[in-house]
Amino acid sequence: MEATQRSTNESGTEHFGLDPELMRALRREQAERWREALYAELGVRNLERVEGMLDILAMTRAQPEPLPWQQMFREWMVPGLDNRPWRDDRPAWRERLEAAWPAIRREALALMEASEPLGDYHSRKSDVALSQVKHGTWQAFYFYREQRTFAEAATRCPVTAGCLAEVPLGTEALFSVLQPGTELRAHSDYLNYIVTAHLGLLVPPSCALRVADEVRDHREGRLMLFETSFEHAAWNRSASPRVVLLFDFWHPDLSEVERRALQWLHPRALQLLAQLRGIA
Repeated sequence: MEATQRSTNESGTEHFGLDPELMRALRREQAERWREALYAELGVRNLERVEGMLDILAMTRAQPEPLPWQQMFREWMVPGLDNRPWRDDRPAWRERLEAAWPAIRREALALMEASEPLGDYHSRKSDVALSQVKHGTWQAFYFYREQRTFAEAATRCPVTAGCLAEVPLGTEALFSVLQPGTELRAHSDYLNYIVTAHLGLLVPPSCALRVADEVRDHREGRLMLFETSFEHAAWNRSASPRVVLLFDFWHPDLSEVERRALQWLHPRALQLLAQLRGIA
């Protein structure tokens, strides 16, 4: 296994360089606003685990200790979920996706051969997206991003879009392309309520993904499920592009009402992070 060193990523709003007392006040005020607005919007009560996340944000409840190799924004952590670096879940939509992979690959290759180039990958934390690329080029073609579905993608790639329509998508779905010689440095995302999937479409030798302390090779036609709250890194050390269908979906432990609550909270959390970066 390749030797690695744990990265020192951002670990939440405490790293924005603000006065600690000001940050504590901002966090508590925002958490209480969200709590009141969330229940008014959904018309429900007793969201104990989501309330637990807001309590952590408000600093009225201690942050949980990170699991080994887990370097997340721990104030965006829903307590009580079964978080593991790699998952072997078999959701109902998995079989169709894996069976359709040749057609999905044809759609991806047609995009890559088209005259217009693919765009760059944009992280959920857009201002640190480029810092995730240690060297090389990471490109993307989006089907879904931050609760927005792209009609052009469904038109150009109907098989892929049809398969994704069966998935309870979380924040994004895209063709992800690592060009030859590209390496993504070790990093971790800031939430534990999303599971990420890679469906291998075009996988030359010397392409792999490390999550926590385990490295696995991509396989064409097979799904890999993992949690990006754990430190992870990827590389393509071949002379050809590595192409996967990348998407994420809601953690299987969540109830339907918890999903609805997190769908409401998630874009507001992103907006808060952006505002805090602007203040700092």
